[in-house]
Amino acid sequence: MQAPETLSLPEIQRRVRQLKESPIKEMGSYRRLIRTTKFPWPIRRMLWWYGLCVSGKQKSTNFGTYSVNSVRTMGIRMIQFLVPITSTLYYSSPGADGELNIQMAFDHRVFDALTAGRALAELEKVLNNEMVAEITKSSGR
Repeated sequence: MQAPETLSLPEIQRRVRQLKESPIKEMGSYRRLIRTTKFPWPIRRMLWWYGLCVSGKQKSTNFGTYSVNSVRTMGIRMIQFLVPITSTLYYSSPGADGELNIQMAFDHRVFDALTAGRALAELEKVLNNEMVAEITKSSGR
């Protein structure tokens, strides 16, 4: 999803639902992934290496620069989370009090723990203020 920060929450939700419900062959990124899996292993490995390590444009276009994962919803707590991109946010299921634990794994070559901490603090501020306001507005409350 390109430029998700420019989209409203209902539009993001619509796009995610479309990705979940549409046939795989209708999604360009899935078609490209299926085509790539047909290459022999050494060629696939070379394509991944090129996309991740050589071309920043290819990396951001095909892999993105961050991900969001709900791996903790299954009761799993990750100590080390290795991903081939800059950062990953992963979260647990909301507790009875409505609190949601969010953690970040990141590449220390790109930014340090202070930057990650600031990003998480900003995320908390946005979730507790702007997101609540947008959800309240879109639900008509």
